[in-house]
Amino acid sequence: FHGYDNGVVSDVFTMPSFREMMGWPAKDDGNVAFMKGLTVNGFNAGAAVSAVLSGHLIVDRYGRRPALLLGSVLFALGGLVQATAWSAVSLVAGRLIAGVGVGTTSCAGPAYIAEV
Repeated sequence: FHGYDNGVVSDVFTMPSFREMMGWPAKDDGNVAFMKGLTVNGFNAGAAVSAVLSGHLIVDRYGRRPALLLGSVLFALGGLVQATAWSAVSLVAGRLIAGVGVGTTSCAGPAYIAEV
């Protein structure tokens, strides 16, 4: 998910309709570059933190399958928030939520496969 998701969002940044909806000028300035960085790395930060924390807090306590389900729901919820984003901040929030979901599944998936 990491590479594909980051690749898709990078292409979206170039779409004139997206830039207009976010209130970004046609050429990047410092604020737009900062928001683009937050948008891309919000996903990565959420995934990194949740991959580290979800092993003990979710996977070991509640099981691999519930953790995979939770991660999938969070990823879908993050996608919904991104699809309905009305501002750059809401877009970053959706990316963060989706990242947490991917991090959780990245932690739970290998443990589940190892047990099957």
